[in-house]
Amino acid sequence: MAGADGPRWANTVTPARFLSIDDTFWPLLVIRMHGSPTDEQYQDYLDMMTRYLRRGEAYTSIIDMSQAGVSTPGQRQLLADWCRENDRLLRERLLGTSFIVTSALQRLLVNVVFYLKPPTQPHIVVARWEQALPWAADRLEAAGFARHAAQVRRHPALRSAASGG
Repeated sequence: MAGADGPRWANTVTPARFLSIDDTFWPLLVIRMHGSPTDEQYQDYLDMMTRYLRRGEAYTSIIDMSQAGVSTPGQRQLLADWCRENDRLLRERLLGTSFIVTSALQRLLVNVVFYLKPPTQPHIVVARWEQALPWAADRLEAAGFARHAAQVRRHPALRSAASGG
């Protein structure tokens, strides 16, 4: 749920600008990764994701990894462990995730995490926002969030992201 004061970017973006999280369009959560995280930044990210799961609300997410750096093997294992530990909540709350991955290396790393812990929620790995956004909106609509899905499909900021703007 966006704040009454307008968009709520989780502007706790780390000094190295590892990620930004936008819940303005809740129950759509948009995560944009930038560069390579430190272990502390990566743990902060997982802690933030845990807080979203514990809100008790269903949601879908778009994780834009097009500007992400390379995570370490330890971080990939940490993510797989986190997914295992939060499996029940992920099944109950996360309606699906669209991963935007533009490089072959990132796609390989996503597949490594999926190998370590296969996802239990619906997901898609795509190269562009134009593919991720409609899929996420469809997940919202299928879960009974028709009004939110329509908002996601027509909002200028999200359409701008989808068109590369």
